Amino acid sequence: LEAHTTDKPLLENFPDLQRLNELRVTLAEFEAKKKALEKWSKSTSTALEKTKNNSENKNEKIKKLNQLLVDLKKELEELAQGKSRTDIEELQAEQHERVKAFQELVSLSVASDSLSPKKSFFFGLFGNNNSANRNAEELEAELEALNQQQLQEENIRLALERSVSNDALLARMQQDRGHLVDGKPCPLCGSANHPYSTRPPAPANAKQALLDQRLKIKRLNLKLSELSEQVKLARRNTEKSHARAKQLEQITMRWLALCNQLNTSSADLDINKTGLMKRLLRTESTDLKNIGILLTKVKGIEKRITKTSL
Repeated sequence: LEAHTTDKPLLENFPDLQRLNELRVTLAEFEAKKKALEKWSKSTSTALEKTKNNSENKNEKIKKLNQLLVDLKKELEELAQGKSRTDIEELQAEQHERVKAFQELVSLSVASDSLSPKKSFFFGLFGNNNSANRNAEELEAELEALNQQQLQEENIRLALERSVSNDALLARMQQDRGHLVDGKPCPLCGSANHPYSTRPPAPANAKQALLDQRLKIKRLNLKLSELSEQVKLARRNTEKSHARAKQLEQITMRWLALCNQLNTSSADLDINKTGLMKRLLRTESTDLKNIGILLTKVKGIEKRITKTSL
């Protein structure tokens, strides 16, 4: 110790090792806590920064969504023009019924055209066929006149047949006249007077007339048969014509009722103008299509608004 007198202060001030170890342990604990605190602080700062960023992003997203919501509502208002979705759906249903009514108008016009009488192309070229236009009453009157004529011609035929028969009888009696004696009774009739023995009656020579009359009656019967068929046909045509006229009347009344219902009555529109009605139908169909497109857009925007509002 005497040799190291210079180290005496060091020896006198030499620290307590146990205390020094405790301090070292304490210092190490402080260092560990400091590092943990710094790590926690850094982690907390990072989390706060992330939360802040997330909050800012969320606020920005909400801002954009609110602006999108405003824009969508504005677009919906401009598109619907003050009408609700229910109003547009009702308008679509009404327009659908209107299109169906115009389709019926066209169908009625086509049906009316098919039922209306038309002139034949050949009649227009070669003139009107009067027999084709004669009605049943005219033909029946002509048939009755022909029947009366037939009765008259039959009477003439009977008279001619009697005349021919009489001529044949006169020819057979020609030889017997020479045996007649005045004052003596005729063996055939018993008369005592025989005027024909000296002045026999002239034959009528009606054979040819009878043949002509029979031919005339045959032609008349043929004409009667043809005319009878024409009368039957005319009656059927008359019945068809009456039925067609009644059907046309019903079609026209329905057509007028639809025009009044659709408020389309005008001087330019009548049941025979099928082309004009088809053009009106195309216009109404286009309106129905546009309403459908509008309703689809409105539904789409409403769906986006609902999704954005969630």
